[in-house]
Amino acid sequence: PLRELLLIVNPRSGVRRGRQVLEQVQGILRDGGFRLTVIETRTAGHATQLVHDAQLDEFEALGVIGGDGTLHEVLNGLLNREDARQLPIAVFPSGTGNTVMDHLDCLDPIQVARHLIAGHTCPIDVARVVMHDRVAYCCNIVGWGVVTDINATAERLRWLGPYRYTMATLRHLISPR
Repeated sequence: PLRELLLIVNPRSGVRRGRQVLEQVQGILRDGGFRLTVIETRTAGHATQLVHDAQLDEFEALGVIGGDGTLHEVLNGLLNREDARQLPIAVFPSGTGNTVMDHLDCLDPIQVARHLIAGHTCPIDVARVVMHDRVAYCCNIVGWGVVTDINATAERLRWLGPYRYTMATLRHLISPR
């Protein structure tokens, strides 16, 4: 029987590499025994809603083609579900930073596909942050103040690729709010 994979694709991640990464890995995943249900995100926050509302009972794993932001959205959609359903998450990096996958020494989407097919998993720590009536989960960084200002500026500098964070940081160091 085929193994079922829900694959959330952010076509705008990084420098719009999401669809390119999908093309790289979909054949490998299918050859490895997975049937893919592919859904593209359309807006910021869409991945959270997709995963939160998805019928996950038929899926063996959850795939994410995107960067750290898309992973953050998927993680929050999954961990804020009322049914507490959990699945392994395979992150196929296509963002500009890909910090989480860099720390796991797994920046090659093809390598991620092979790990998924083989059933290799790696537990990671997840922080739960409670802010009045809202709960957020993260596996990368928790920040406020200047950290969020830098991230907001970096979003407007996507065309710089991975250097956008450095440039945004410099901008806020030179001219703080």
